[in-house]
Amino acid sequence: MSVLRLMHLSRYQTEQLRIASALIDRMLFLPLFLVEKQFNIDDANHGLLIGWLIMIAMLHMLYAAWLHHRYGYTFGKWLVGIRVFDLSESRNLTWKEGIRREALYFIIELTVIFAFYFNIAGQQGQGFFFEKYHNLTRNVSLVWIFVTLSVMLSNPKRRSIPDFFGKSVVVKC
Repeated sequence: MSVLRLMHLSRYQTEQLRIASALIDRMLFLPLFLVEKQFNIDDANHGLLIGWLIMIAMLHMLYAAWLHHRYGYTFGKWLVGIRVFDLSESRNLTWKEGIRREALYFIIELTVIFAFYFNIAGQQGQGFFFEKYHNLTRNVSLVWIFVTLSVMLSNPKRRSIPDFFGKSVVVKC
């Protein structure tokens, strides 16, 4: 393989940077989790709990989709030095591509929220609702990360599942 080809492919070696950027972006949402603790939302009614979780999932999707559209990166991606482009690598994503890129994970989050709700709906003594919910979402997230990394490692441009949905590619800046 030629040196130029290796240099070209190295710009797609973003696996570790993408993980770091995802952690940074998740930390931006920590204040919302502190709100859960502050207001003891565990004791609230189920409608409020489900609404809260859906709002957080929607905020995360819109945060990523809008920033990918507007700037080509989220705060986390900017800090670690990677950027999201369309497949031609000549422009940022359109708003529609940004939404599509985030939609699958949003759908997974909604599925987990409603599955969890219907699983605990009839149970008595549901304390620690958010602790149980976050334990479940952590496990689902670990599976998602494993599957996404497997897909990324199987193609030369290191495109993940969201990249295929959003017709995007992530490159080093």
